[in-house]
Amino acid sequence: IALLSPWKPVFDAKSWEKFLVSNIVPKLEEGLKPLQVEPNKFSPSSLKDLLGWFGYLPARRICRLLNSSFFPKLHRALYLWLSDNPNFDEVV
Repeated sequence: IALLSPWKPVFDAKSWEKFLVSNIVPKLEEGLKPLQVEPNKFSPSSLKDLLGWFGYLPARRICRLLNSSFFPKLHRALYLWLSDNPNFDEVV
């Protein structure tokens, strides 16, 4: 982000988004693929990397990435965790 941020004012909004969508979004998608969402194995580094793009990448693009690559894993993990006699002290 630090490398690209000086270039943001050079581009109009449409060109900036097009550049990010073709060059950055695919890398963010690849970074989210190996993300494991499990209560005892969650490492949020790639999620933090994605959220660091707020202000540079339009929120709708970030939301699409979360909807396609993060939330399905989170829902699956929560379903498995909560349907197997969970310790509700851990849940809270």
